[in-house]
This record gives sequence, C-alpha cells and structure tokens, in this order.
Amino acid sequence: MMMRLDGESYQAIADKAGISRQRVQQLLSPPSYVRKLVKKRANDKCQKCGLLLGQSGHVHHVGNKEEDYNDVDNLLYLCPSCHRKEHDNLASKKELANKYFTATEARIELGLSRWDFNTRIERGMLPAPTFIDTVMRGSVELKVRYFDENWLRIARAILDNPVLKRG
Repeated sequence: MMMRLDGESYQAIADKAGISRQRVQQLLSPPSYVRKLVKKRANDKCQKCGLLLGQSGHVHHVGNKEEDYNDVDNLLYLCPSCHRKEHDNLASKKELANKYFTATEARIELGLSRWDFNTRIERGMLPAPTFIDTVMRGSVELKVRYFDENWLRIARAILDNPVLKRG
C-alpha cells in the first residue's frame, strides 16, 4: 500500500511485486460493500459533473493516508472522465508542492502562530496568498492557500520593518 500512497501506478507496483496490474488493483481497492455505499451516497451520479453512471462509475481515493485510505469518507464516485481529471490534477499538485509553501509551512518559516498569520492576512497586513486552490474532502469543499518564495520575501520584509511591527 505504501507504494500506492507514494504515487506509484498499479502497473509499477505490479512490476516490482511480480504480479499482474489487475491483482494489485484488486488488493488495494475498497471492499465491495464500501464501493456500494459510495455509489449509493452519490445516487449513481458522478460527484463532480453529475452524470448518471449506474454501474460504470469509478471509486476515487481523495486522500492518501493509510489509516483511512478505503474509508467511505475518503472516496468519491466519479465518471471515467472526471476520474482521469482528478489524477491529472494530483500530478500537477505534486509539482506545486515542490514550488510552493502551504499556509502551515509559510507561517512556520515566518515564526508566526496560526492565529497571528491568518489575522495578518485577513487584515491586509501581509499580502494575499500566491494562489488559492479548492479541494474536495468527501462532500466538503476546502480552500488551500499556497505561497511562493517571493511572497515569503515580501512578508519577511514587512515583518522586519519596525514601523509595521506594531500589528
């Protein structure tokens, strides 16, 4: 399972384990009763575009934590097209993780508490995030803020400015 959580494809895992890709997929897929619950929760429709799917839907893992990998709340029922888009988005998000800081990483870099960091951004005392992404966790939409090196440089200059430190 760890290879899958690290982003390895079913085929890459199969090649390393000396078994078929289909067998790897069977071993890592959610049990049939969980798949049925996910399908029922979605009313047989794609949870992204709303297309009526019946039996042709794909079950997609939202997060990659081993402890909740096949939990119902970590799974979406998607049409093949939306499922492919999700995996394409995951690949680009891995690239983003190498280029950008999350809010937690940025505030730690600046030595600020969560409250202080968020308050300074909300009040305009620090610049807005470089960009904000929307991700789905089950049926909940979350906003994820990303910050680049330039943002950190500007934020440090603001925090180091004695006139602005009073904030």
